[in-house]
Amino acid sequence: MSAMSTPPRIGFLTRETALRKTLQRLAHQKGYQVHTSTTLDNVAHLLATDRIDVLVLELPLPPHGAGIQLSHLCNAAPRTALIGISADPHPELAAEALRA
Repeated sequence: MSAMSTPPRIGFLTRETALRKTLQRLAHQKGYQVHTSTTLDNVAHLLATDRIDVLVLELPLPPHGAGIQLSHLCNAAPRTALIGISADPHPELAAEALRA
């Protein structure tokens, strides 16, 4: 990355504070501009107002009141790479994420 270029932007949607802080610290060390959130509503707003290159989502997604689903996030930011992480061992969760 040159001194004049914009740093890549990464967003983290996680419920766990320790995980979020660790990911944020590591991303900053690698030169990313970091955005974090604990809610889907905030992530949807961020995607609508700012360019995010990579969005890391803790799955399953947190409960929400706005009806936002993973497929909505994919449609809202088609150029954003989405990476799902989970401690849930059920393959249904992975299948659902891949379908979205």
